[in-house]
Amino acid sequence: MVASPATGGARVLAVGDERAQVRYLELVHPTPEPTWKLILLSDFAPVSLRVRNSVAFTAVALAFVLLLLLYLDQRRRAISARLKAREALQQAHDELERKVMERTTDLVSTNLQLTREITERQRAEQVLREAQDGLVQAGKMAVLGQMSAGITHELNQPLAALRTLSDNARVLLAKSRPEEVSANLALISELTERMGKITGQLKAFARKSPSRLEPVSVRRAIANALSLLERRLTSEGVVITQSLPPHEVEVRGDGNRLEQVLVNLLVNAQDAMQGAPVRRVEFIVREQGERVLIVVRDTGSGIPEELLPRLFEPFVTTKESGAGLGLGLAISAGIIRDFGGTLVAANRPDGGAEFTIDLASARKNSHG
Repeated sequence: MVASPATGGARVLAVGDERAQVRYLELVHPTPEPTWKLILLSDFAPVSLRVRNSVAFTAVALAFVLLLLLYLDQRRRAISARLKAREALQQAHDELERKVMERTTDLVSTNLQLTREITERQRAEQVLREAQDGLVQAGKMAVLGQMSAGITHELNQPLAALRTLSDNARVLLAKSRPEEVSANLALISELTERMGKITGQLKAFARKSPSRLEPVSVRRAIANALSLLERRLTSEGVVITQSLPPHEVEVRGDGNRLEQVLVNLLVNAQDAMQGAPVRRVEFIVREQGERVLIVVRDTGSGIPEELLPRLFEPFVTTKESGAGLGLGLAISAGIIRDFGGTLVAANRPDGGAEFTIDLASARKNSHG
């Protein structure tokens, strides 16, 4: 029997060996008789069970409290993180709103600036277009001025003939010779028709034409340009050769302005061939797919190499001082550019200059 130390008048007694040991709770209570004691032995198993249950309950309660504390701590952290996230989100939202406001302000300012620039550019383009039209017209007048001597001669001859024929008709009419009067009147009619053609071509060349692109016959444009300069070319012994396709070739452009370009190139070629042993201008027309090339070659002195890159700039000229303003080629290049084409210049290996006009074929637009 093993007894534990007494505590508060009670102790635990263990009866039996270690393998089958039974424990009792011993309670000692004194009696009125000094020699008597009241000893009460109670089975310790229920007490032990209650102790174990109490310990287990206490442990579970402690664990629950601990878990509750952990949950509350986690919840507190989660709420704190949520609040921080919400605060960060609000700050990000405020920052985004600020940046959007700044960008919107910048975009509005940029848009206003672009609108002003577009308006200014449109105004500048309008002024430039008007100035270009004025230059084109001035170029026409300059060419007409250069042709004035030939035109005067061309008109003076039929005018003198008209005066002679009219005087003769009056004399013949007085002599009652109606057949000869009729023949004179027929000649007068032919001469007036010839003069009408000359003045009609000059009028058509000098008038302001609208910038409207339409099919233009290349053959007719070359013929009209040659007709305007026929007297001057013939008087200076310039030989004209043409290499054109047998069929009609049309380009997109303005007939009057294309004739002006060709006249400018002819006048420049004629000036470049002053003093040349051979004076020949060659027109070559080639079709390359949907493009048409009009090549004008001369046998002149060619173009100085240092001027080739700037040849189409205003006031750049190969002529002597006072012989020209240097606007003809600049105006011509602008006209061809308005047609959606190009005008380029080069020197020929065997001497002379070559100008190539590249334009869109009208056949493309008619089938497209």
